[in-house]
Amino acid sequence: PRKRRAARLACVAACLAGLSAPPALAPPPRIETLFRRGGTLVVHKPAGISSEQRDAEGESVIRALRQRHPEAQLPHRLDRLSGGVLVVATEREALRWHNAAIKERRWGPKVYVARLSGSSVRTGERRAYMRAKGRRAEVGKGKPASLEVLLSTPAPGLEGSAVDAVILLRTGRYHQIRAMMAAEGSPVLGDKLYGSSSRHTPLLTHAILGLPLPEGDFHVARSLRLAPPGCPPVGDGVRGCLDALAAGVLEGPP
Repeated sequence: PRKRRAARLACVAACLAGLSAPPALAPPPRIETLFRRGGTLVVHKPAGISSEQRDAEGESVIRALRQRHPEAQLPHRLDRLSGGVLVVATEREALRWHNAAIKERRWGPKVYVARLSGSSVRTGERRAYMRAKGRRAEVGKGKPASLEVLLSTPAPGLEGSAVDAVILLRTGRYHQIRAMMAAEGSPVLGDKLYGSSSRHTPLLTHAILGLPLPEGDFHVARSLRLAPPGCPPVGDGVRGCLDALAAGVLEGPP
């Protein structure tokens, strides 16, 4: 009887210890490297993961990278919903250099692929005024914003309900593509924050970035993939457009 009682008490103690233990941290996401030179690191950010660390338990790109690069900082950010090219400074001097380059608008071109709701989206430039308001961006007031839709083609398997667009981002406002395209009735497919009722996985990928480097070189960074897991792939027309754009950038800095 004493042995059984001791066993029961040990079992209860183990259960209580398990209940009181803090939750285990989520494993860091796998971040794939696209390019590295000096203090500049370019990675492929997975869609659905925050760029920055929001809390001790939350997944983020920067938390994962700081396991290898303790001083890693972000000179720019991508929305949680977005994926693709993300630049990381692993040294303070590189961070200062890229912050200055962004301020002087020496980064670019910045090209995105977006899957937008609707049967058609016109090509051409869009201009608007934007400001952040809570978790969303508001179009109509604030700072000037500009983008250009270079290509609009039916999304494979979603003809009539969605198009894949190649978008040149001329400014970098908060949620710029999401808010500006939603304002004209073509939100990113599956982007519930901006009015899409679709259950499809959103596709918004930073596909190409022309990146000047502190060493004096110029690098054209390209995303590893355009569609996140669970999302139908883009068509050959989009890929061909991106190839042509990247080749044009390689001929010389813009």
